[in-house]
Amino acid sequence: MRQSSLTISSFSLSLCYLVWFLSSSGFARSLRDGNTTGIVKIGQYVPLEGICTAYIKEILADVTMQELVCFTSNGKIFAVPSADQEWIDEKQRTGELISGETILDLPPNTMVDMETFSIDLAYPPNLLNTVDEESQNRRRQLRRLAVTGTHTVLAIRVIASDASASLTEADISDGIFGTIDDPANLVTQYKACSYGKLQFKPTNDKKGKTRNIKDGATTIKIDIPTKQGDAKIMEAVNAKLVTEFGTSQAKDLADHIMYCLPPGTLTEKQLAFAFVNGYQIWFNDVNCGYLTVQMHEMGHNLGMGHSGEDGNEYGDTSGLVSNEGHQYAMASSAKSWQLGWYEDKAVTVTPKAGDASFSVKLAGIVDYDTTDANVLIRIVPDTLDTHYYMNYNAAKGMNKASTEGRDQVLVTKKDITYEKNVSWRIAELDATNTFKLNDFNGKKGETLTITVNSIVDDVADISIVLSGFPDAPAPTTPPVTPPPTKTPDAPAPTTTPDAPAPTTPPTKAPTPAPTKPPTPAPTKPPTPAPTKPPTSKPTPSPTVSVNPTSSPTANPSLAPSVATSAPTAPPTIAPSASPTQLTPAQRSATVPLAVDVTGLDRLDVICKGAEGLIDQEVKNAFGSDTQTSVSCSQDVNDIRRKLFLDYEKQVVATVTTTFARGHEAPRQFRFSQYLNRVMASEEASAALPGFIEKAATDSGSGFDTGIYTSLDTTRNPPVVVINFSAETPSASPTSASEPNPATNPTQPGSDGPTFFGSVWFMTVLAVGTGLLAAS
Repeated sequence: MRQSSLTISSFSLSLCYLVWFLSSSGFARSLRDGNTTGIVKIGQYVPLEGICTAYIKEILADVTMQELVCFTSNGKIFAVPSADQEWIDEKQRTGELISGETILDLPPNTMVDMETFSIDLAYPPNLLNTVDEESQNRRRQLRRLAVTGTHTVLAIRVIASDASASLTEADISDGIFGTIDDPANLVTQYKACSYGKLQFKPTNDKKGKTRNIKDGATTIKIDIPTKQGDAKIMEAVNAKLVTEFGTSQAKDLADHIMYCLPPGTLTEKQLAFAFVNGYQIWFNDVNCGYLTVQMHEMGHNLGMGHSGEDGNEYGDTSGLVSNEGHQYAMASSAKSWQLGWYEDKAVTVTPKAGDASFSVKLAGIVDYDTTDANVLIRIVPDTLDTHYYMNYNAAKGMNKASTEGRDQVLVTKKDITYEKNVSWRIAELDATNTFKLNDFNGKKGETLTITVNSIVDDVADISIVLSGFPDAPAPTTPPVTPPPTKTPDAPAPTTTPDAPAPTTPPTKAPTPAPTKPPTPAPTKPPTPAPTKPPTSKPTPSPTVSVNPTSSPTANPSLAPSVATSAPTAPPTIAPSASPTQLTPAQRSATVPLAVDVTGLDRLDVICKGAEGLIDQEVKNAFGSDTQTSVSCSQDVNDIRRKLFLDYEKQVVATVTTTFARGHEAPRQFRFSQYLNRVMASEEASAALPGFIEKAATDSGSGFDTGIYTSLDTTRNPPVVVINFSAETPSASPTSASEPNPATNPTQPGSDGPTFFGSVWFMTVLAVGTGLLAAS
């Protein structure tokens, strides 16, 4: 009885404790407030009821990276790690997963991990989607509308507790909208490419509690460090944004929001990420100032996938949604068709039997507003979901920086089952070149031949011809029945068979002769003869005998060895001469340098020295048949960055290398990575003064002072700093000494260089110290 009482008492105590816990927790408050579908915290996990919208997170890095995320109705973003890349690819391919539209059907007991902001599921989620034809057509129409008109943009500079985005609000605004003096920016390029059909503008100015939105930009400070990762940073920034400006969700402030994260939030290889058909774009620090990255990521917001080549999703660098789009480059033909900006000068052909030949004049998109020719061609197979697109890539005007397929006709293919599918460039054609698509229309033997007859005054004359399809009318005529029908009706054949003489001889005589003799003769002799000789003789002969092996080996080998020059020379010259003219390729990239202000008037000499160093490194890496040139300019967008104060200015060195053998040239993005690795090395920093001195000597005037270089490793990537006084580096934030938090805007709470980081402060400190010593 005593034990029973103790048990009941223990149970009662536990029950009281549970009642107290529930009554004082957020669970009871949620029930009391009617918030039965809200979030209730239990440790680091959160039960989340209901459904949310699926978005594809496209991460711009050295390899293709996609993640599935969930946007809740109140603006929360959670990752769905149970959906791996293979699952995402398959669901997109089948059309079951459409970013920004498909609903994730989550069970009522779904938990969210608030440490990682991810949904805790053992298996990929169920998908709710309407895929009927009417809905698909409606979606296509809405997406077409989404890439026209005027879109507002808000840019945010993020300051974490341990680091700040390197660019100032003014820099960010100028780089996106051109509010100061940046001539090539997101606004100008999309306006030019779309011929005014799609325009971006800064969101309206707005006053917040402690910050304002001005010229489309603002700054948000959060109280967590960058090491917490992008998921927590995203949550904290959006929560602060909503609180600061009094909106229900961040998306209420603009059609698109571009966030500039502090260094260290993302990995070095991750340049940015965006949500397909969404409104948020997040940049890794200074990448938000690069137009190439801005336009690439905005393309994902507009619903576009990547442009690939040779199995690399980023491989087609002729357009904007490759990994290395360019400040002056158009979208690929498949993307241009999807955007619908040029539909009044776009033609569709469907080659098939009976309608197999087409002739089209094709001009560059850069001439869209002045040409009478078409600027896009779509080739639609009769039975397949893969469409082919063609454009003439005129390398001029707003497309002058396109590095591949310049002034050529480009052929691209795309699986149209899902609009965000990757498009693949499959051919680049000069005048008189042809390209063939075998088994066209999914029919064996059918061949579609595309021929560029000529390119005159930036207009290509193109022929598209289908051949090899079965000639249907020809075999249909012979089987017609009239000839056999008339012959039996003739009276002569009818009378002859009735005669008794012909009937009897053919029946008896022909029947036994062919039936008996032919049967035994072929049946018995052929069967043993082929069976035994091949089995016994061929098998031991090759196995045992050495003669068959050595004889063929010696004879064929000696002949080519003696007469190598005769057969080899003609084939080598013939095929090589033609491709050689087509294969040279150019790659362009920029690398940063920091130059002492006293050296800016000799920038041409410094740049020539950098050219010598880079040319040597490129030749060592890719061969002596490369030619490299470097041009330098002071980077207006980067003048106010943390590294470059009163005594140092950033210089952008634009490197252009021509590869004689284009097929050996690295991809654009790889070339850019290579150059940054070279110039961010201690070896380059040590060797650069010698090349600058040589350039000065070659120019006929040397430097009165020495040339000193150092590598600032506080930057990502590291930057070579060039000084003309041995004492300057010690005062500069680029020195090897530990950076001063007061002068480094990446330190907590700093928006840029302050009084404490200036020479004035050092002077006042010295005078004060002297006065104290004197007293």
